[in-house]
Amino acid sequence: MEQVRNTVPFLWDFEGGDPGFDSAHRYVQILRDSNFSGPQKSSKDLTHLEYFQLCISAHFATVASFVPTDVDNQIRFKLWHPSLETRVIEQMLSATLEFYTWDFKPVSTRWVESRSGSLSGHHGEWFSIVVAAYGALRRRVPSLSKEVAGLILKEIERERDVYEDLRRERDGIGVLKAATLIAHNLGDLDRVMEMWGLGEEDFLRQGVSGLVNGVQKSLLQAGLLNKSTMAIENHRHFSLRKPRCLRKSADFLLPIGPFFDEWGARLVRCPDLSPEDLSEVVDALVAGWERLGGETVGYARALSAMLEHFPGGPHALTRYLPASVNRALKAGVLRNLISVPRARFEQQWMKKALSTCLELRKK
Repeated sequence: MEQVRNTVPFLWDFEGGDPGFDSAHRYVQILRDSNFSGPQKSSKDLTHLEYFQLCISAHFATVASFVPTDVDNQIRFKLWHPSLETRVIEQMLSATLEFYTWDFKPVSTRWVESRSGSLSGHHGEWFSIVVAAYGALRRRVPSLSKEVAGLILKEIERERDVYEDLRRERDGIGVLKAATLIAHNLGDLDRVMEMWGLGEEDFLRQGVSGLVNGVQKSLLQAGLLNKSTMAIENHRHFSLRKPRCLRKSADFLLPIGPFFDEWGARLVRCPDLSPEDLSEVVDALVAGWERLGGETVGYARALSAMLEHFPGGPHALTRYLPASVNRALKAGVLRNLISVPRARFEQQWMKKALSTCLELRKK
């Protein structure tokens, strides 16, 4: 709970009943109602199921934040211990299926939408937990484990459909974002199948392989598109953990890179962020760009928007910046990246996405 309060404190800012955090968002309710959510810690022990629910709620609420809670191994493996009664495993499965229905939009900006529905990184987090349920049940209750596998395969097909929707609509930026999310989600799925020792003969493993290598090959194409274009832009963003002001609001959560123009503009327009706060963010963006060897463009897009939209213009913002940061902004490759207008930048990336899709489909 300390980790949750540290990284998404805004979850506790809506006690008055904000519509985005009402009782329908059960993960928020679980965190708020937890024995450990108040100033006094209760001595009441949580049941195994209650602790699992607390962990998956904390994970759901923070996984798209700047400092996610560190519960991955617990919810993916350790808490599904073979000594548990089958009844408890089945209850944990029910909680995991509920996780799938929770609304991620209040705690993430990393998603896309098409006629086939919404696609987010939270779907990959669900993969990584529900595979654990499959692994824990496959020998105890084989029929139930096959039902779980069917749900996983159905979600993979749905994600493929979102990607195909966007490709057919020639939404190049949407295609890029979907490719990133699919690569992330299938990566999570594959890692946890490995963790549970699911071999090539396993029912779920064979089903996943059949979908990925199927006739349409959209999932393979999404992975290749992500690797060639987007992966470098969607790293862990360690440098942005330093400006604590970014944790004040869900509005400050980072979207899918490198499309950070709108995010940067939102920051400088927010009355809750002081010039000193913004200076700290700019400093972190420049430091992060330099640490990555100047090979990414996302941070430059955020800087471009912040300089353009800061009240009083770029010179008004630079007064608050260290001399070393000002020098970096005014010269070299970073300056060239910042100077590209947003419309031209996005048009270039859209064209690149659609042409790469066409090339991949020919292979």
